[in-house]
Amino acid sequence: QNIKVLYYEDNLIDNNFLNFLNNCNGLTNLDISGCFSDSSQYIKAFSNCIAMNMSITNLILKGKDIFLSKSLENIISGISKNNIIKSLDISNNRVGNYILKILYNLICLNHNIVEIKF
Repeated sequence: QNIKVLYYEDNLIDNNFLNFLNNCNGLTNLDISGCFSDSSQYIKAFSNCIAMNMSITNLILKGKDIFLSKSLENIISGISKNNIIKSLDISNNRVGNYILKILYNLICLNHNIVEIKF
């Protein structure tokens, strides 16, 4: 596919989007800011999807009107299994300092990450 960058901000994530994402093999930059709330039923499915993705190097998950809060842990679990991502933006998700230990574990597992914003 020719799509390299996808800005999908403020849209809901569902199975249709996850199927689309799984078929975008050339996608390198994904912005899904404001797409998840803390109670979204698709967080685990997205985490599994991102764990298997072999092209996204820049992932943006900024909080906007809705926030990931503690659900961010599930997504970071998927990111920790992905050695392609280099840049991660999880800013404005109201996660607090407890996330620092989780981010530390992430960068210990994924040595390709060179930038994290939170």
